[in-house]
Amino acid sequence: MKANEGCKKFQLAYVVFGGKDEYIQETKFSILSARFHAAEDSKELLISICTDTPEKFEDLKDTNILYTETEKFHQWFGEDKYIYRAKPLALKSIISFAEKTILIDTDTIFKSNPLNLFEEVRAGSVLVDDFCGFWKNKKYSPLHEYLVENYPVGDDLLMVNSGLIGIVKEDESILDYTVDIIDDLYLPSNKKRTIEQFALAVAVHCRKFRLTKNNGRVKHYWSRKSIFQAIGSSWLEKHKQNYSSNEAREDFFRIQTKVPNLPVLKSIYVKAKATLLDKKIRRFYLELLKAIHDYDNEFYNAAKPVRIKKAIQNLKKRHLFTQQQIQEVLKMLRKKNYFSNKDYEEMASLNISIGDK
Repeated sequence: MKANEGCKKFQLAYVVFGGKDEYIQETKFSILSARFHAAEDSKELLISICTDTPEKFEDLKDTNILYTETEKFHQWFGEDKYIYRAKPLALKSIISFAEKTILIDTDTIFKSNPLNLFEEVRAGSVLVDDFCGFWKNKKYSPLHEYLVENYPVGDDLLMVNSGLIGIVKEDESILDYTVDIIDDLYLPSNKKRTIEQFALAVAVHCRKFRLTKNNGRVKHYWSRKSIFQAIGSSWLEKHKQNYSSNEAREDFFRIQTKVPNLPVLKSIYVKAKATLLDKKIRRFYLELLKAIHDYDNEFYNAAKPVRIKKAIQNLKKRHLFTQQQIQEVLKMLRKKNYFSNKDYEEMASLNISIGDK
């Protein structure tokens, strides 16, 4: 689509660089979740993807796939090669296609009609994923003195998560200002990874724009990426021949936007049993049981390996356990009957050794 081909009212936009399979899958699942929830309203929604690998999205119908050369992405990254600098610039490159545009991260799932989200996009305001508290509580220490000296900000600066950025096309200048602030703050912040969303917050504050937020209409699963990637990939693989079939739609609505949990009675039982364990391994035990449980949902079960890996990683991170120590914990849990025979069989099928009873 080109700017002179007419302007839509609503545009949902994605930026996908590099062609990694996990990001391709995330993007497809997010787009399809928007379409399923929009239903008959889909015709009112333009969905655009800025990508250097357009061939990866050929199976998506009614999608505005915009080939963006790799060289252009590197220009957007800037001299400091900061990849998130591309977000406001990519949004600016397509903002003329619609009256209102929401740029959304790929690790998202819609929970309701996306058109409802556009009600929060108005002139003089910016829609974001969420608010993250005031700067007085989360000061970027390397930046504090520099920021106060160079920008009219104070403790009332509201921090944001920029998993969504929604603006009207007349307000595109806020994007240029955000890029200017990124360029100004990236090195003084010691190349902080999240400086892009901090710069957006500063730009909004200085221009006295209003902030609105997602309010739970989109699940941004950045902290549970591997789990939802596995669930989404399983669904995409099953329905790759026809994403829009009735069966695909029915299966999609079987997927909740919460991490799958144990049935209530089993949850009560294992939590009570876990109270007898040392605090260091109690949480690990519960996470592991949630991971290996045989859910009545094939897509949840597809996430078992990554959930087990995550439980082990969490134990290593929280208490600095070595792999050998983890094996000893697993053997102890097996010996004391903390795992049922079914649990044991499930872990064995996933090549997780918990020792002999």
